[in-house]
Amino acid sequence: MTTLRSTVCPDDPEQIARTVAEAVADKLVCSGAPTFTADALLEDPELSWRDFASLGLNSVDWMNVATALEEVLGVELPDEMLLDAGSRSVAGWSEHLHRLCPPDRTITAPYVGELDGTAHHQRGER
Repeated sequence: MTTLRSTVCPDDPEQIARTVAEAVADKLVCSGAPTFTADALLEDPELSWRDFASLGLNSVDWMNVATALEEVLGVELPDEMLLDAGSRSVAGWSEHLHRLCPPDRTITAPYVGELDGTAHHQRGER
């Protein structure tokens, strides 16, 4: 089970990147792929920009991560983020999400559950 950041400020690109990295790291564990910590995915530039497929995630896995992030951040990921291998990475998604997130909102309720498409989320905004 994963709890993504309980408070994500869209104005802070580091918080968004941490949220993306935590979601990807958890999905790697859930899918049985070779695992990397969220810290490793953030600190190692090569890992940060590595396509999710080369990390061991398949299209269903990254769609589950995308759905969780959409719910947590209250935005819809554009198709190119899902289809473009150059964007489909922790760093790529973090950059896109920072631009998409409304700057005047803080998300306060966490996403809780496994990233397997069956998790539930409640979002609060202020």
